[in-house]
Amino acid sequence: MEFVHFCFFISCISGCYSAAFLHTRTIPSTITLTGCQSDDDSSYWTLDGAILRVKGTAIGDSINEHVRILRNNALFINVTSIYVDGVYRCVRRGGSVDSHQLTVEVPPRLSLIVNGEVVEEEPFYIDVDSNTTAICFAEGSKPAVNLSLAVDYKTLDRVEHSVQLNPAVNKTFDVTVKATFVSSMESGVVSCWTCGNSVTTSLVMRYVTYGTTVGVVLPCRLLLNKVVFVHCGHC
Repeated sequence: MEFVHFCFFISCISGCYSAAFLHTRTIPSTITLTGCQSDDDSSYWTLDGAILRVKGTAIGDSINEHVRILRNNALFINVTSIYVDGVYRCVRRGGSVDSHQLTVEVPPRLSLIVNGEVVEEEPFYIDVDSNTTAICFAEGSKPAVNLSLAVDYKTLDRVEHSVQLNPAVNKTFDVTVKATFVSSMESGVVSCWTCGNSVTTSLVMRYVTYGTTVGVVLPCRLLLNKVVFVHCGHC
């Protein structure tokens, strides 16, 4: 999905005009930026201030994989990486500039840690009527997502919440939610999900308490033994 906003303003100081466009894209998608063609081939594109065209090629290894400059000087962008996020400007002779702010939304990679161990298979086992610590981790999203943690479809309110810049990928965020719960059920689910960005992501894992068997009919729709949230929120 793409959201485009248009602004037009006139600079009374320089005497030239500029247009500003705001674009939002999710991964994967494409976008073509136009309006930079000139009769004498003097116009050029920049990304965050760096000139994109040097003898017809885009600069930077990470950009070369995702950006192509077409014959009409339009810019074709394959939005498969956060590296194409930024401000694109078409600079023309005389100093007039068109600006395109491209915001790339990146869905997070979700993981669940219970009592210090990463949950990779289900069901996982916990002690009945004992404190269980669950951590939901959303890695590498843009923007920082709203992250919720629930047990048996009840959102845990008393949680520790943190947001940090991802150290490996610039412009993305890591979000952590940590909580402690006690379950007296034979089985159920621990779930974390994100809301607030274009892509809603959920992770739902089934648990079983020690010494019991799975015998509870879960109230949500099941798909391949995984609980799927039809909407962002409670079942």
